[in-house]
Amino acid sequence: MMARRALTALCLLSCSLPALAVYRCEEGGKISYSDMVCAGGRQLDIAVPATDAADARLRLAQEKSELRRLESDRHKREAKEEKEQARIAHAMASRKKKCDTLARRVKWAEEDSRLARGRSADKAQRKAHRLVEQYDGECPK
Repeated sequence: MMARRALTALCLLSCSLPALAVYRCEEGGKISYSDMVCAGGRQLDIAVPATDAADARLRLAQEKSELRRLESDRHKREAKEEKEQARIAHAMASRKKKCDTLARRVKWAEEDSRLARGRSADKAQRKAHRLVEQYDGECPK
């Protein structure tokens, strides 16, 4: 395992070495850049930023922390949305139940007013009319 890592590191270093030497060449008034030595060319000093393993670990830890914070925020937001949806569903179910009850009471009151005779007929019609108004006010179509 250790030999494999050393071999991989050696391959990576050998592949990137030519890229470290950059030459500025001038021929016929035209400037070009090459990784090979040219006549009258000069080597440019290009600073390659060294990646420090400690900096990389610190950056990784910060990114993981940010990811955990974002996930936590998302979970909280989703829980809040689910709670709101449950509240709305409960309110709608309650309203439907109330409207169903009122519709049933209207139906019964109208039946009672049709069957009533004499003084009770006026009272039954008033009751049915009031229930219809209540139903229309609380349960719009």
